[in-house]
Amino acid sequence: MSFFSLRFLSGVLLLSALLPTQIVNDGERHVEKDGTLVVLVTWGDDDNTPASHVYIEAHGFVWKYHSEKSFVLNGSTAGSYETSLPQGVYDFS
Repeated sequence: MSFFSLRFLSGVLLLSALLPTQIVNDGERHVEKDGTLVVLVTWGDDDNTPASHVYIEAHGFVWKYHSEKSFVLNGSTAGSYETSLPQGVYDFS
């Protein structure tokens, strides 16, 4: 599988996971909630040691603000980084 098709597939899976389900409240406007993204990072050694001091950024177009925004993921525990993201299309680095 080529790198570009793998990246495309990863993007589609990520978007489908981040898109919230829409709930109708007696004819009221749809409720939009932010989602939580959790990334688990390891060094890739034989023991899968959790990676520390890793910089992860989500950058993309956020529909809620009608503009581009960046979000930095915060380390919560060793190897675990998380942030709250509104609905949008993101690239991660």
